[in-house]
Amino acid sequence: MTSGHAAVEEWLRENVICIPGGWKNHSENSGYDVLAERLRFLGARIVEPQPHSVLARLMGRFWLQSTGLWRKRLSSYYGASMFLDERRLSSIVKKNSIVHFLSAENSFSFFRHPNIVCTFHATLRDREKYLLNKEAMKHVRAAIALTPDEAAYLRLEIKDVALIPSGINTEAFFPAKNSRLKNPGILRLAVVGSYLRDFAALERAVKANEDKKKVMEFLILGPKDETRRFSAYPHCRILPRLSYEEYLDLLQGSDALFLPLLDGAANTAVLEAMACGLPVVTNGGEGPSFYVGDAGWLYENIEEAIDILRDRNFKEQCVVRGYKARARAMEMFSWDKVVPQVVELYRRLS
Repeated sequence: MTSGHAAVEEWLRENVICIPGGWKNHSENSGYDVLAERLRFLGARIVEPQPHSVLARLMGRFWLQSTGLWRKRLSSYYGASMFLDERRLSSIVKKNSIVHFLSAENSFSFFRHPNIVCTFHATLRDREKYLLNKEAMKHVRAAIALTPDEAAYLRLEIKDVALIPSGINTEAFFPAKNSRLKNPGILRLAVVGSYLRDFAALERAVKANEDKKKVMEFLILGPKDETRRFSAYPHCRILPRLSYEEYLDLLQGSDALFLPLLDGAANTAVLEAMACGLPVVTNGGEGPSFYVGDAGWLYENIEEAIDILRDRNFKEQCVVRGYKARARAMEMFSWDKVVPQVVELYRRLS
């Protein structure tokens, strides 16, 4: 280890505490909480969300409601467990520490400290729903926005906002070696996830391509209550919950990620696909466009998406844009590129 790295490690160990969001992803290699593991490796202290008994949660909720604080929580995601975690945090944080809530919507409301950093994830559609109490945001010294439109929104409430993208493990997600040769004669489209996915639009696209069922296949990975409707279509394959290795095979064996959205911000599935050399066909506004760039297709309505998929040169274009997707993931969204930006923000605040 160089003296420079040792100095950064020592500084992080002495000054930075990170609180992960605690969201469970289908792979330990995915999601924003990977940032906590990268920072832990560099020396930062990670304070994990704790399990609490039913009685403790009931007492915490009763106290929040009886004191009127329940109405003052930052987000509808925030519950009694988060409140108990915040109280515990107050007893272990030093005055000069930098305290970073990696998923502020579901872990920050009442903790007070001069050096609070929050990463926000809510989409434009959800901000008014999930950022219930902007009073709490007055106690945030700096925020990390994951998209440009989110940065503009947060600057209305917080003076210091850094646009730092979400990241992806480009060593865990990578293209297949023979990507040029995959799926001869058939177009395979991966459809992944559930949050803010537009399944009605997806079904319209599936129906519009029924005449191409011999040459087009939709591989759909999502919740059963949403995906069961597609079992009636012969060119749709409904996938069960996959292991990391199976999920990697899905991405590496597909031609593109097709992701109709109701709204969009930073999206883990988009980053995973791009790292695997898949171009992305999606909508959702400024958030997805910031990540996808020229490494895919951004459409305004589902009719435009249908035209894109039916283009006779689409499969060949997927190869070209797939190379761009991998390059963009490596250059802009690899954790090796993202983590130094986060550390630089911490140093600037110290």
